[in-house]
Amino acid sequence: MSDLSIRRTAPVGQRVQDLVLDGVRGRGRPKMRWKDKIAADMQENGWRREEALDRVLWRSRLQTKRSDPI
Repeated sequence: MSDLSIRRTAPVGQRVQDLVLDGVRGRGRPKMRWKDKIAADMQENGWRREEALDRVLWRSRLQTKRSDPI
């Protein structure tokens, strides 16, 4: 290798050596978090976070959702 190519790759090699990995990465798809499920359900129903903060509106939406036969 020439000196030029060694100088170019040295910073990259140094960054890789400085990289510290903690723990072991699991295999497969990550587990669904509660927060992710709530966000998916709200998006599926077309609800927004601001609507959830209005207690009266939120309760009325839940009541109509429960009464749906589907």
